[in-house]
Amino acid sequence: MSKYGTLLLELNTEELPLKNFKFLIKKIIDNFLYEFKKNFFFYSNYNYYYTLRKISCIFKKFSFYQNACKTNIIYGPIIDIKKKINFLKYPLLNWIKNIGIKDTNKIKFIEFKRKRRFFIKIKEKKKSISFLINKIYNNVLLNIIKLFNTMRWGKNNLVFIRPIINILVMFDKKILNVNFKEIKSNNLLLGNRFIGKNIILNNANKYIPYLKKYCKIIIDFNIRKFKIISILNKISWKKKISFNYTESFLNNIAFIIEYPFFIICKFKKKFLSLPKEILIFIIEKYNFFPTFDINSNLLNYFIIINNINFNLLDYKLVKKNYEFVIESKFLDLKFLYNKDIKLPLISYLSKLRYIIFYDKLGNLLDKIRRMLYLSKKISVYLKKSNNLKINSYLLNISILLSKCDLSTSLYKEYMDMKGIIGMYYSLLNYNNLKLSLIIKDHYLPKYSGDILPRNKYSSIISLVDKLDTLVGISLLNNSIYLKKKNDPYALRRISLSIINIIILNNFNINLYNLIKFNIFLFKGNISITINIWKFILKRSMNFFLNLGYKKRFINSVVNLNIYNILDLKLRLESIWNIRNSKKFILFISLVKRIKNILIKNKCVINNININNIYLIEKGEISLYKYIIYLEKKINLIFLNFKYIKLMNYFFISINKINYFFDSVRIDVKIKNIKINRLNLLNRLYNIFLKFVNFDSFIY
Repeated sequence: MSKYGTLLLELNTEELPLKNFKFLIKKIIDNFLYEFKKNFFFYSNYNYYYTLRKISCIFKKFSFYQNACKTNIIYGPIIDIKKKINFLKYPLLNWIKNIGIKDTNKIKFIEFKRKRRFFIKIKEKKKSISFLINKIYNNVLLNIIKLFNTMRWGKNNLVFIRPIINILVMFDKKILNVNFKEIKSNNLLLGNRFIGKNIILNNANKYIPYLKKYCKIIIDFNIRKFKIISILNKISWKKKISFNYTESFLNNIAFIIEYPFFIICKFKKKFLSLPKEILIFIIEKYNFFPTFDINSNLLNYFIIINNINFNLLDYKLVKKNYEFVIESKFLDLKFLYNKDIKLPLISYLSKLRYIIFYDKLGNLLDKIRRMLYLSKKISVYLKKSNNLKINSYLLNISILLSKCDLSTSLYKEYMDMKGIIGMYYSLLNYNNLKLSLIIKDHYLPKYSGDILPRNKYSSIISLVDKLDTLVGISLLNNSIYLKKKNDPYALRRISLSIINIIILNNFNINLYNLIKFNIFLFKGNISITINIWKFILKRSMNFFLNLGYKKRFINSVVNLNIYNILDLKLRLESIWNIRNSKKFILFISLVKRIKNILIKNKCVINNININNIYLIEKGEISLYKYIIYLEKKINLIFLNFKYIKLMNYFFISINKINYFFDSVRIDVKIKNIKINRLNLLNRLYNIFLKFVNFDSFIY
């Protein structure tokens, strides 16, 4: 057997779930790498491959034997040194005999409290991968079972994510024995279910070419993906059509398909009069590619990528069957659509009383009422602070219509199309594109990384909708869902959406007061307001961390009693941009010096009364005048968020503070003068703390 070779590991299952598929693969590979490292097996490089039914990894120049081995320490008897030699001889001899020590010179001892503890270090023998692979393979799969939701499959009580069909483990030409839950490893390569065949693999190095040639499986995901793109580009060039697929949709197809072929299908043109987004949704739901013309208008063709290369007769039959499936779905869509549009969209508003928002939180009509009140309050905030002119009629009609599509027949069939259904129906009734887009966008963002609403009206409605959901769920069972780790109602994602909307639109709103008002609308316990605010504040800290801000900078602003997310962001941004400037570093050192003096003299922070009679030296008079000047300016600065200007004022105070320290002695005998000077520093320190908690910075 060669000292180094190619190690092949393959796991065949029934179709694995697409959800968390990449995470599953990464965990399997990472576990194998950890086990090999732990057991001192080395390799030059590795590559892993996958389809929806097959996960494999190939290690090149893998060491057949361990490159190192463990050293075990075996402890012997503890013997008192005072005892005669005859008494300690027998325990040692028995220990040596029991563990089979041949070289007694290797026996060592340690002394403690007039006693000796004997021990010997024994190195384990280097083992081969064929000896340890069964233990390693089982450890990996058992760890995966702990991480993911598993089920019991078959008669052999196999527990895994999906039924395991086959395990293949080889080192060059040698089959390595693995036994997992009565499934034994072999060298059988399972082929594509439709066009491939099962073959015996005689060499691990021939794995990839044999899979493609005989099994009709392209195991490399990137090659499969590239081939699908090439097919689509070829069709696009020949038929003069275009495609508009997302990266995630293309990845899903590449996961599912093992050996790509294509079929071009079509449906009747009359269906193109139906809502475009819903037609696309139905086509993509079956993992087909919709087609478009140059102007992005939907065409009556769709492309199917699958594993089967049909002959001419089969091709026509399969094509006909696929077209029948899509057209039958379009007929259902047409029936429901025509049924719904017989009534105006606003007539579905009253039906919302029969749809429960959440148990104990009322129905959707109640939610609409709360959203109207909340949006009115936000409008007042924005008019005062942002000078935004809000069209009350447009905002109110948008809210009233926003959830109406949830009581339509079409929504009951296509629940993922909420908002889009409302957009089309409102466009039919009101012929107002702006209103329709507001209704569509108010659900955004729907998931992490999704786009945000595109205008101020949809942003306001999205904000009040999500805030009402967050507050409502938080009121259940003493805020238990704010504390749950698994977050069943996605409250963390909702909070991040609220933060994103506020910052993107520069909404200057007091979120704490808005939460309080929302709780009042629910007739809930107002004391829970602080819990909800802290929950959002914690999410905002994570949000700022993801933007690249350091933790100490974030802590310097979030620890202040400010209930305005936009204000927190602007304060953080202003100090972050000057963090490396010499003036900022010098200013921080002076703030630290002031604080140390106040702590040393046990000053009360809120004691800022200054008596002009005791202002004697020029340094303290100059500093006092500057504090008065700063206090006059500061309220207007905070009101308009002019924080760069504020920091410039702070930098001007550097010379004033240095002059004070150089010319004024604090520790004087006259008590009133000393207290007055400490109060002067205290008052200045309080001004600094109103902006940022500078104690968070350490240089």
